[in-house]
Amino acid sequence: LGGVLELAAGPTTALLIGGSVFCIGVGATYFSISTFTGFIMTYCVTCGLGQALAYVVPLTVVVRWFEGQSTGTAVGIIYAAYGLSSAIFSPIHSEIINPHGVASKRPPGWQEGDDISERYFLDPKVLDRIPLLFPIMAVIYFSLIVCGTSLLKNPVTTARGGPQPDRVTAILTAVCTPHFWLLWLMFLANVRLLDFIQGYSKLFGMSLNIPDMYLADAFAVAAICTATGRL
Repeated sequence: LGGVLELAAGPTTALLIGGSVFCIGVGATYFSISTFTGFIMTYCVTCGLGQALAYVVPLTVVVRWFEGQSTGTAVGIIYAAYGLSSAIFSPIHSEIINPHGVASKRPPGWQEGDDISERYFLDPKVLDRIPLLFPIMAVIYFSLIVCGTSLLKNPVTTARGGPQPDRVTAILTAVCTPHFWLLWLMFLANVRLLDFIQGYSKLFGMSLNIPDMYLADAFAVAAICTATGRL
């Protein structure tokens, strides 16, 4: 959908639409975080849709700029920046939610010898800061999107005001080939695995009673390694 939107409306409009949907999902989570269904609809569905619409736009534009000349390197730099963002925002998230490094604790009713490794943040002040994180990050994200959108332009030779039928036909032709779906499945498996590891890395660290800020810093270092690998 992101590629089709970019062809129809151009990169600037497509990125603004996708970025706005993403930021609306992040900001709306302030109100929906108290319910599981609401959280899924705002942070998972809405944010996921916005990210999917916007994600492909800069990749498409950079391919046009560097077509036939170091295209792989240019795309790798974009992927590296995407991975590097976690190194920046992970410490920010921890600083907003848990600035004093309050330690996680065993769940209520836990007794020595119980086979429960999970730990939770039970401090009321820490829990009260979690909803505030989402509108703050929505403003930061949207500000960065606006800045990025102002710099995103197609080369003059490919600038256009509407969809190009030959490109649409090429996309539809590619989708009908087994090679496309093989690459799609490989990318899906790779991305889902990384998301799974990233999502549970902090929970694993908490089960070992590792301090929250230390985990944030460790995750930032891992993000730098991810960015370097993508280059």
